[in-house]
Amino acid sequence: MKNKKSKIAMNGALVSTLMLTGVLSACSNPVQPGSSANGTAEKPKPVLKVMAEYDALAKPGTDETSKATEERTGYKVEYSMLPADDPVQKLSIEVAAGADYDIIRMQPEAFRLLASQNALMPLNDLLDKYGQNVLDGIPKEAWELTTINGKIYGIPKRSERLNISQGIGIRSDLLDSLGMKMPTTMDEFYQTLKAIKENNKDMIPLTSTSVQIPTIKSAFGLYNPWMEVNGEIVPALKLPAMKDYMSFMIKLYNEGLLDRDLPVNKKVVVDEKFAGGKAAAIPTDWKASQAQFSALYKNNAKAKTDIIQPLIGKNGEQGISVNANMVYATVILKSAKHPEDAMKFMNARMDPKNFEYLALGKEGETFTKQNGKYIPIMPALSEKRGEAYWYLFGIREKEYSEMWLARLRRDAILFETYEKVNKDYSKLAHFNITGMMPPLESYTKYNAALSKLEDDYYTQLLVGSEKLDNYDRFIKKWEDAGGAAVTKDINNWYKNGGKQFTENLLKTYPAGY
Repeated sequence: MKNKKSKIAMNGALVSTLMLTGVLSACSNPVQPGSSANGTAEKPKPVLKVMAEYDALAKPGTDETSKATEERTGYKVEYSMLPADDPVQKLSIEVAAGADYDIIRMQPEAFRLLASQNALMPLNDLLDKYGQNVLDGIPKEAWELTTINGKIYGIPKRSERLNISQGIGIRSDLLDSLGMKMPTTMDEFYQTLKAIKENNKDMIPLTSTSVQIPTIKSAFGLYNPWMEVNGEIVPALKLPAMKDYMSFMIKLYNEGLLDRDLPVNKKVVVDEKFAGGKAAAIPTDWKASQAQFSALYKNNAKAKTDIIQPLIGKNGEQGISVNANMVYATVILKSAKHPEDAMKFMNARMDPKNFEYLALGKEGETFTKQNGKYIPIMPALSEKRGEAYWYLFGIREKEYSEMWLARLRRDAILFETYEKVNKDYSKLAHFNITGMMPPLESYTKYNAALSKLEDDYYTQLLVGSEKLDNYDRFIKKWEDAGGAAVTKDINNWYKNGGKQFTENLLKTYPAGY
């Protein structure tokens, strides 16, 4: 025993000597950038290629957030944006052509499509080896949204908080000049558009890129693409109310109250019409309103705007979808050249020491904390982290739910719209079941084509090349194209644990909008 103690003491002395030698050596020979402590050169970090969705206000790679990201992660990044229109199609074409982006953040539709095409790299091993911060920041329930047959194919980015996002933005100064109040019912809305047309001959009363406008669908009880009816999950297009809705939209179109260019409209063009005073109303959401309304005010200092709430139907119907879904998935392609570094980069961003700084900046400079709430310091927050949202490839959900409110508060238009569309949240909120659903094989396989089939048919109804009398024929075509299989699988999932899963998932959100 005595010899054992002596041996430990000798070893301790030897270690101490070696440690001292190392310290002295380090002081006389500081480690140079690109070199390791033992003098061997570290492998240089590659330049990463990153693509994400279009944002009219973002200037990726040129702002303060991109500089801070490089500083904190050590990676140089080449950023690209998808187009505003048809991003899923553009992305699918690029990937099929052999795109080698290291990281892509995409909408759920694109995620499901590329997953079905076997284009995505499973992330389980990369997350285990290099992504502990990423794993720690996201609740285990949320990972189910990007898991297929036990393999994780994307980093889920869910809505920051339960909230309503959509409404219709309208020129309230025009309503004032007509002596009209904000419309609340379907009939009032129709009369409002009619009065705008009669008194402003060259103005489009309502512009849009899509015939499906949630604020109007509210009056028909159509709150989500899939709805629970007597315990069954039913596609909204099969409900009798959908024919009534389309009948109303056809009426608006034929009377010139709805943009005649709707079938060919692109988002950029629609925004320009509203900003340029050529359209009186436009579907919007609290994020889009920032660019749409500010562009209008820049062109017309006397213009005023307001938000039309979900319209009330003849039998009191009113409601709208809630953001309680996966907004984006961040993936690594199988063709990516630097998958390990891509995960290391995202993990560094999600490090608790970096995440707050990259999302909001420096406390005392761009924000303060009061009773656990983040309060923006303006204009510093916008100048330093104005478009930091664009650089999020996963979030620390618990922490970011509060940081996110500070980001909303930094812009008066943004926060005002957010408050307006959510003022009756508890009364209007309806949860989108499929938005909280893990990838189902049939849904992944058929949903994109089914959505296009639906949109094309509604457009044909609008322009008169199809008739509502043939609606049953359309339903049959939709079912035969995979709709029946999708309906069956969604109901099987929902009745066999899916309902409980969605309830558990909702509990992981902070209370209130």
